[in-house]
Amino acid sequence: MRPADLLPHAPPAVLLESVLEQREDGLVCRGRIPSSSPFVSRGRAPAWVALEMAAQATAVLEALGRLKDRRSPRRRQGYLVRVRGARLAAPSIAAGRALRVLVWVEGVAPPLGIYRVEVRAGRGRILEAVLSTYLGADGT
Repeated sequence: MRPADLLPHAPPAVLLESVLEQREDGLVCRGRIPSSSPFVSRGRAPAWVALEMAAQATAVLEALGRLKDRRSPRRRQGYLVRVRGARLAAPSIAAGRALRVLVWVEGVAPPLGIYRVEVRAGRGRILEAVLSTYLGADGT
């Protein structure tokens, strides 16, 4: 399943292209900031856009988990409620460059979740942070 099928976003806001690996404790995705993104100026986007990419990967991980659990509703509104310890390695990111987005489950107590995230370009780390989410009831 494509990440765009699991997110409420529309292009050019969808920053994830594919799920590369799904693990029991997390997810690895490929992302890219499209040159058509309104955040891009002169071929670069602010590095904090990587935070949105990581949040999208977290949403995809949560959605894939709900698809496995047939008792859970398929569509639920999720909210990013906290960003902790965010570190950006540079002020901007080249648009169009393939990025790896990694998400690990740190803890879950529904409806809350805590995830450690990284966005990487090659071997270099662009972003690392801990994201907390709230998953609303069906329809909220």
